[in-house]
Amino acid sequence: MALFTLLTAESVPPMSPSERLELRNRRKSQAHIVEVFSSFQGEGPHVGERHIFLRFFACNLRCRYCDTPESLTGRPPARLQKLSGEFDVQDNPLMLDEVEAAVRRLAGRPHDALSLTGGEPLLQNDFLRELLPEMQKLGLQMYLETNGTLPERLASIIDLVDIVAMDIKLPETLADGRDWFGEHAAFLEIASQKEVFAKLVLPPEPDLAEVRRAAQMIAGVSKERIPLILQPVTPFGRMTQAPSASDISASYEAARAVLRDVRVIGQTHKLIGLK
Repeated sequence: MALFTLLTAESVPPMSPSERLELRNRRKSQAHIVEVFSSFQGEGPHVGERHIFLRFFACNLRCRYCDTPESLTGRPPARLQKLSGEFDVQDNPLMLDEVEAAVRRLAGRPHDALSLTGGEPLLQNDFLRELLPEMQKLGLQMYLETNGTLPERLASIIDLVDIVAMDIKLPETLADGRDWFGEHAAFLEIASQKEVFAKLVLPPEPDLAEVRRAAQMIAGVSKERIPLILQPVTPFGRMTQAPSASDISASYEAARAVLRDVRVIGQTHKLIGLK
């Protein structure tokens, strides 16, 4: 006969006031989510791995080539994929427990990482701070995709991520033309505590001096250890052309003159018709 222990109110240790407050705050924690889905990583050196993608709403930048405009404005319902491939639709914002449940049900299938993407995930870093310890229990790597402009927010969660995929934004690719290289350098210093690579989206006829400056910024942190991925832009929205073969070659040479590890990797998921 199985032996069961009856837990009465007297046998359960009482929670301290701080524990009650932590539990109450945890239940209230929420985030604005675009979607949770399973697919294959299509960018960077981890291309081809199967990831669970957790896409957050909102971004502090407006890139001319942005291919996820649905993540920028408004708060439509979240799309949460099931193992069948179909999607549930749920009103935003989602509670912490709801996001955890959406990821856990996909984690029943083998995956390599939980990819935190957007938008810009670090705009909701307080939520990430609560979510990621639970997600680490699934045995997945925590993979942060970020525009690399919020170093202080990265510092608050760097202990909870395994891989940082940091974009470098050329001023010519931004709607306002702003230069973020100072923030990028500070961000990369913090990210270098973990596995990190930098990704630079190449527009047609890129400014080679800016490409070289991006490579020098990376070299200032680590010339040998941080790869630079040159990603030819996929035409979308206001970016109607891709760079030519000569644009790509010239950009590679400009960066390779500074860095040891430079690679050209396009958006492979777009090539094979995946999300």
